[in-house]
Amino acid sequence: MFARWKTRRVETDASGLVRFWFEFDLRGHEPEREPGRVQVDGGTAAYRLLGRGAGVTGYDESDCLRLLHDALGDELPPLLRVERNPTIDDRLAREIGNVTWRGIWLPRLNMGGPTAI
Repeated sequence: MFARWKTRRVETDASGLVRFWFEFDLRGHEPEREPGRVQVDGGTAAYRLLGRGAGVTGYDESDCLRLLHDALGDELPPLLRVERNPTIDDRLAREIGNVTWRGIWLPRLNMGGPTAI
């Protein structure tokens, strides 16, 4: 997702913050599929929030996972992959929130400013 296009390093707004990219095992969370029917959304809240992966900026990995847990309002599914300080693809930059603020930037939940402690 991050490596094939023009990329750039983005520094966080405050010292002590670090970006993480998370991918989750969403088996059992997918929407039910019916042959011949197109479904735009569905599945569990975890699938809708985390289906594309999640980008979060926080003080450390556990802080970022806590932000995701709070946004989901439930236990997170098992982690498949974690990347610390991912390089941001220029194409993706238009679809995400502010990666320099503490908060969830993909899906774009931090558009109102940094997440308070």
